[in-house]
Amino acid sequence: MPQPSKFYPLFFGPDLDPSWQVNPGVCTSLTDFVPTKAGTFRSYNCDSLAGTFNAAPSGIFSEATYGIPLYGQVFKRVDGTARMIVGTTTRLMEWDPLNGWRDVSLGAADYTTATKWNFATFGNDIIAVSKATAPQVSNTAGTAFATLGGTPPKASQICVQKTFVMLGDTNNGVDDLGDRWWCSAIGNDASWTASTATQAANGRLLATPGNITGMVPLRDSIVAYKADSMYLMDYVGPGGANAIWSSRLISDQVGCSNGQGVANVQGVHYFVNRGGVWRFDGTSLQNIGAPVNKFVADTIPVASYGTMQAAVDEYYSIIYWYFITGTNTRNSALVYNYLTGQFGFVTHAWATVSTDACRAVVKSSWWDLRAVTSGFGAVSNVLLIGNNVSDSSNTGNLRSVTLGTSTLGSTNASITTGDLGDEKTFTTLLQVKPRGTLLNATMVDGTDKTKDSESSTLDAGTTMTADSTHHRWDIVKSARWHRMTLPFTHGADVAGLTVTYNPSGQE
Repeated sequence: MPQPSKFYPLFFGPDLDPSWQVNPGVCTSLTDFVPTKAGTFRSYNCDSLAGTFNAAPSGIFSEATYGIPLYGQVFKRVDGTARMIVGTTTRLMEWDPLNGWRDVSLGAADYTTATKWNFATFGNDIIAVSKATAPQVSNTAGTAFATLGGTPPKASQICVQKTFVMLGDTNNGVDDLGDRWWCSAIGNDASWTASTATQAANGRLLATPGNITGMVPLRDSIVAYKADSMYLMDYVGPGGANAIWSSRLISDQVGCSNGQGVANVQGVHYFVNRGGVWRFDGTSLQNIGAPVNKFVADTIPVASYGTMQAAVDEYYSIIYWYFITGTNTRNSALVYNYLTGQFGFVTHAWATVSTDACRAVVKSSWWDLRAVTSGFGAVSNVLLIGNNVSDSSNTGNLRSVTLGTSTLGSTNASITTGDLGDEKTFTTLLQVKPRGTLLNATMVDGTDKTKDSESSTLDAGTTMTADSTHHRWDIVKSARWHRMTLPFTHGADVAGLTVTYNPSGQE
């Protein structure tokens, strides 16, 4: 008589009841698996881009000379071409497919040490801001940045909306006011003196405490974020001094510590703060992180919320929120699929050098990357990471995120299930077989940890023997509750698990 088996679709919900009686298929832990729009979990990796670009083979620069990468972005130009700019602690760097990295800093010299760069485009003008230096502008590929005209204030935040350049958290040399916004003249990014005629203006967001930490367009409005509050700003036109933009408080309790951590997807903002994962569509503010909010709070240090950088993989409909896990290192990310509503979690499992450090996200879209170079023809190359290779050369490079890669390096991707069983029946676990569209030939032994009751501590675990030929794990172990950890050294796309077991007694 064949043993009974059952198929369980998987989902990541570490904050939910782990019992598969209550939440069949819930996973308490995922390492380097991300949810796809097909409803599966696909293994994650980063591969070096050496040889991918139509460019010089190395594509690296010395961090000792040019600074540690902080943030990058790809910018589409009016003629359809694009530029890739990365801000470091001391320089502004540009990458292009023919010349590799170029130093495009003002005077090819160090800026005052920056902790953050933000960017925006105004036509072909790329404007870079850091609170440590005057706003910089560059109009032509490969040319150095210059100081933006019109004496704008220093600022940490920038966006462009309705032909205005908007700055936030500003210092005009007289007052350093973190809650002040400042907009250019309409249609002119080199005119900043407040005037009803030109519509250049400035004002403050005083209803809640704290600095402006982000200014992100939302359709024809701007959302101004503080760490614990957020405002919707709308253009109202000239009507007296400082009346060009109106502001409306959206929340006096929910905000975002870093505007770079806001993912703008199809006119909806997604972001993470200490209260969880949030969605704002311009009208409704919703907490969407019920399965992971406690996990997020327990996993991400408080200081790391201000380091989050969001990147959107349009092909798989995935948002990555990378955050600092060490000194200048963003090796972990919370992952969300905005079509399926499922979460994942990744830490860098590098393909070649496991000691690489992810420095920063290079924000872009797939079409923007294609505009930089046709070398980005593969749909897997939709997210770039600026990284450091930890060797004597201390160099910065670019890597692309790939899904379902053939090799994950020294760190395995893994799935840890919830608890299979009940309080009365002993079950002998016999076999676990993953269902997926991609399962590489090599598999690794797993672990089955068991306990006698839901409130008991799990034991040290028993090996589940990997059978690469049949793509399964085999074991014979009896217990009331089973929690399985299933590692994947090679590429995998897992939809669920078929579990074969035998009832082996009752109380």
